[in-house]
Order: sequence, then C-alpha cells, then structure tokens
Amino acid sequence: MNNAPQTLAINIGDAELPYLYYHGRGRAVVMLHATGFLPWLWHPIARALVGDYRLIAPYFCDYRESDPASGLSWIKLAEDLSQMCERLNIASPVMVGHSMGATVMTIAQAAHSLAHTVLLRMPVLLSLWRNPNKLFRLLLIFYSRFN
Repeated sequence: MNNAPQTLAINIGDAELPYLYYHGRGRAVVMLHATGFLPWLWHPIARALVGDYRLIAPYFCDYRESDPASGLSWIKLAEDLSQMCERLNIASPVMVGHSMGATVMTIAQAAHSLAHTVLLRMPVLLSLWRNPNKLFRLLLIFYSRFN
C-alpha cells in the first residue's frame, strides 16, 4: 500500500488552506501541528493509521495574510478549521492536536462541535489563565459537547 500523502489545498472562503491527505476507508482523523511545526510532523503516525482512517493534516502557517505584529488569532484558526471540515465534508472526525493545534481544536470544538473525539497534546491555554471566567466557560462548553 502506498502511504505517501497527497499535498492538496481547500478554498475556505477567503484563503486557500494547504493540507496533507492520506487516503483511507474509515473515519476522518484531523491532525493539527504546533506553532513552528509542519503537518509532516504527523507523517510517522499517519503512515501507521493509513488505510483504516482518512487522515488530514492542515498546514496552519502562512496560508493567509495577517498582521505581523499580532499574527492570526486562535479563534480565526478555529473558524478556518471548521470551514475546512465543512468544505471537505468531514463530519465528526477524530481530532488530534499538539500545542497550538490542540488549543485551536479545543476552541473549534467549543464553538462548532466538530469532533467525535479530541486528543490533545500539551494545549496552550496560558493566555486564558489571565481570564479564569473565560477559561472556565470554554472548558464547560467543551465538556458539555461530549456529554
């Protein structure tokens, strides 16, 4: 079996979001990298899962214009992730995120109820610690979507 991914891009309305796509038969798994990493970070894991799952690893760097001083907000990234899933007809994927990717997936799940399952590796919630009420509401929404 060929487990090399295709490099594709999807129009999410106001940007083209590139991603790696590994063909498979089962549920979609969306894997989102950390800040400064590439979607290729997931290649060893994707190779092990390809065939049983459809694997999508978006590239969340430099895909749209942003203010160099502030960059893209995590909320905007979460909206883009939701748009990507909608445009690719991905319903209830398993989502796996590392650091920034885990944080974006947490926000996307709280706001859009995208995932069947979310696996988080080192989510960065420090900016939310400054506002405990906001963090608590986000976690409460996140929890309620899975119960």
